Amino acid sequence: LLIILLIILIALSGYYFFTKNKKLDIKDFKQQGQSEIKSGNMIMKVWDYSAADGDSVQVYFDGELIADSLALLYEPAEYKLGNLSAGEHWIGVKAINEGMMGEASPHVRVSNGRDSFDIEISAWKDSALTSWKINVK
Repeated sequence: LLIILLIILIALSGYYFFTKNKKLDIKDFKQQGQSEIKSGNMIMKVWDYSAADGDSVQVYFDGELIADSLALLYEPAEYKLGNLSAGEHWIGVKAINEGMMGEASPHVRVSNGRDSFDIEISAWKDSALTSWKINVK
């Protein structure tokens, strides 16, 4: 009995570590657009721009989960992305809850300290994951 419990514990811990830290590929996401910005110390802010109606999302940056269950509010959540290298980067969004008014629609601002751009990403629960490509020059 002890051996069976040990095997179950090992299996569950393996499942936990392999699924929790899995980096997603951009091919898993449907791209909704792209923007360009000069390199610099990047900060990303995410919030609900129109109506805080109960939307919640997962947010990814370059495939890494940075917000597991972000409730979209009027006050932005801020993520320091660091000094990004030149090239292609991407933001991914998965809807957890669509709230009361249509799809989950996080408003995102990416800034390098001098310049910034704002985007709206639409995400639907139980649908394709969505993304936005960022070209850093």
